[in-house]
Amino acid sequence: MEGETAHSDPQLSANLSALFQDLYELRGDAGDAVQFVVDGRTLDTCHAWIAGLHSQVICRMLSSQMREANTRQIQLTVADDIAVLPAIIRFFYGFTVEICGFDNAIQLLRCAEFYAIPQLKQQCSTWLGLQELTAAHAFRIIEDIPFDEFLLARTWSLLESSPGQMFQSAAWLECRSETAHAVLDRSLDCKEIEILRGAVWWNEHNILTNIEKLIDQEAPEDKLGWDLKRTAKEKVEENRMDEIEKEDKQEEAKETEEDVQSEIDQNAEIQGAEDLEEVTIEEWRSRLPKSEQNNTADDGDASDGEDEQLVAGVVVVVTKEFLSDTERTTGQPVAIIGIREVGCILRIDPDGDAEIRFHGDLGAHWVMKDNFCNLKAYHIHLASDCQMPLEAVLSDFDGLNFEESRWQWHKQSGYGSLMSAAPLPSTMLGKIRFEYMAPEELYMCKRFLPPDDYLCYLETASRAKPFARRSPRDKPASSSMVWRRCLRCKVSEQLAATGQSTCINHHPQSTVTKICEVTAHEGNSWSSPPKKMRQQSVTFACCGGNSWSPGCTPRQHEYETVNQEDKLKCG
Repeated sequence: MEGETAHSDPQLSANLSALFQDLYELRGDAGDAVQFVVDGRTLDTCHAWIAGLHSQVICRMLSSQMREANTRQIQLTVADDIAVLPAIIRFFYGFTVEICGFDNAIQLLRCAEFYAIPQLKQQCSTWLGLQELTAAHAFRIIEDIPFDEFLLARTWSLLESSPGQMFQSAAWLECRSETAHAVLDRSLDCKEIEILRGAVWWNEHNILTNIEKLIDQEAPEDKLGWDLKRTAKEKVEENRMDEIEKEDKQEEAKETEEDVQSEIDQNAEIQGAEDLEEVTIEEWRSRLPKSEQNNTADDGDASDGEDEQLVAGVVVVVTKEFLSDTERTTGQPVAIIGIREVGCILRIDPDGDAEIRFHGDLGAHWVMKDNFCNLKAYHIHLASDCQMPLEAVLSDFDGLNFEESRWQWHKQSGYGSLMSAAPLPSTMLGKIRFEYMAPEELYMCKRFLPPDDYLCYLETASRAKPFARRSPRDKPASSSMVWRRCLRCKVSEQLAATGQSTCINHHPQSTVTKICEVTAHEGNSWSSPPKKMRQQSVTFACCGGNSWSPGCTPRQHEYETVNQEDKLKCG
């Protein structure tokens, strides 16, 4: 009916397929059958109208003034056509064509191209496109089916990207002259010497092949001729293998030479860095008084066997990370004490274990004697004879906090002058404090750190925003006058000289209970001070501003400084 869309009927399609297959069985008795003849012998027959339905070439043959229209016979002369004719006849009658390998697909595709059978051509081309191509397959496609543009483009892409494998394959030596010239004219991804060597191999093989043909034609049974042929062939193969082996040896020698040169360059860079470091140390020593120069030179030898006696008041450093499981007075779990934490001995028991008050929020903990040592001896051991003399008075445990010690160190060192740097305060040598130093401060600590740790801290400082923490020019407020407000819990509290804090957000290992939520602080959270507080002479700018704030670090702004009269309580 008009206006209705036609749909294929599955039952009708099945009936037509069965009908055509029945016709295949009766094709020899058909009155209008066309015969496919080879050397006067009928190879197969087919209904003329069915063959013409699938092939435009056969249709023209049988409907024009050509000889096939009168004789109703089609002569087959190509061997490939003869081999695949039964499969093509079955395809005409609706049977599925089973492709049996690469060669069979090439034969079917050539026959489908010659007789203009588009459905069969598409089927064979799709099958070939899904196969993994080798050099032999590539040359077959170039020589036998150059009409398939898709397969041809894929083949040329393979040969151009892997010419080395192509030249070493037997298919390259057996390819036709036209194919070899076409390959050599392409833009091959290899050195010119490889292209030249491949051309020579192909030429030698073809010359040898021509000699073999001449010998076979003139004296096939002549023993001398066969010996000549075998000797020439073996000679060519031997020369080819010698060239391959020679090329491999040259490549191996080149790689070895590059490795040796790379190692020499690396050693030269290391030696240059060591020489520069020695010059820097010598120049730094030359600026010291003569008495200090002598002490510095002999520091390593004199200190190896003379550790300062560990008594109350001596500053020590943790040498092995451990868990401080209980605090002796309360019996409560405390914290993990990391390596290189610095503290001051409060008391020592008869076994050598000491109660140490650490810098910052760690507080006091009992440490076994094997887990700590004298700070001065530890640094001398790490720095060897190149370390700076540790003659600073460790006053940070006697009233100066970290920022005050840092400001004092910069003032004594001339604000960034590496050659005239003063000895480093012990507060700045604690492991947790290295992350907050500027690059020039880390450089002065280089001798006190393992190389991996030094590079890690330097990378952290370099990635901080702003890039480098500014050296303090103004003396920070006294610890007794500094008030900081926690930006998370809004608690204002006066920080002690040692950096103690009762805020549980900053001191999670503390047993003090707060009504504030126990969560970590958000990084880079700097809040603007109230207008009333802005009008007072209180420093609020962070390290990215024009002034330096005692409560600012490169990565986190967890505190803001408030005036003592404007303290804000939680709540």
